[in-house]
Amino acid sequence: MALLMAGVLLLGLGCGEREDPTGPATLNITTTALPGAIAGRQYVGTLVAAGGERSYTWSVTVGGLPPGLVLHPSSGLISGTPTSIGFEDFTVEVGSGDGQSATRELMITVDPVLKPGELCSGHTGGSIAAFEDANVEAAVRSALEIGAQDDLTCGLLGTLKNLTAVNAGIVSLASIQNLTGLTTLDLPGNSITDISPLSGLTSLTVLVLGSNSITDISALTSLTSLTRIVLQDNPSLIDVQPLIDNPGLCPTHVVNLSSTNVSCADVAKLQVKGASVTSDCVSKIAFAFHDSWRQKFEIYVMDADGSNLVELTNLASYREEERGATWALVR
Repeated sequence: MALLMAGVLLLGLGCGEREDPTGPATLNITTTALPGAIAGRQYVGTLVAAGGERSYTWSVTVGGLPPGLVLHPSSGLISGTPTSIGFEDFTVEVGSGDGQSATRELMITVDPVLKPGELCSGHTGGSIAAFEDANVEAAVRSALEIGAQDDLTCGLLGTLKNLTAVNAGIVSLASIQNLTGLTTLDLPGNSITDISPLSGLTSLTVLVLGSNSITDISALTSLTSLTRIVLQDNPSLIDVQPLIDNPGLCPTHVVNLSSTNVSCADVAKLQVKGASVTSDCVSKIAFAFHDSWRQKFEIYVMDADGSNLVELTNLASYREEERGATWALVR
């Protein structure tokens, strides 16, 4: 009789209804990180758990969410519009219907949308940069092969190596300093007057700014990696002392100053540094050598008409006659 009753009980449970001798799976939170947020933009993040009896209840037990965000207890959804930048560390807890609970420490970073001209330095790679000139932004998006709806994050901007925009109507370079990885910048035929935002682009090797309206090139003093500089057709450009003072300028480097108002004296100073300079000067550099030391110690330049005689060192004098013209180089 006892065996018959046991058989009936086993039959009553059925194959799909056998009791699990191990009990419910251990409850745990599988979310290990949450997406970053942007101040002033709608945010959605979801907490996920596994195990336990699946009627979960969520709460924040330590710390708090960034201002403007809320946690929905039944779904684990975090949503809202963050109102301030920064980051918040917090601990979430989930409880299941069978009495289990689990916790996880998490963080949400809230990044800003930068104003035109604001630097990415000091902000995370998720911060959004803004360009003052829509034509610059269009050129950057094209170079990065992203659409108008995509965010120009600081992290993404730092990956761009080459930017070209010919006759693109660019006026302002504000925020271009955030293209920190740029090595080639080719912007001829625009209406650029202020190149000060370039001062931090220390990776630049090629800079083409021909046919703009540039008068001040102070930003170029610190760009010591430049090997090719094109400033032709900037007729109001006079002072190239920043290039003369650039410690990185040396032989094999190329400078184009055609159709500018740079003096032949300054052209000569660039040539003395070894740079290959293209300009409107019809000039000659003459070298005198000391008999005993056999070192270059005297360099002069003068225009073909005999004007603008410049003594770059002041040691000796000599006369040279070439092609019927007399070049008088005096102490």
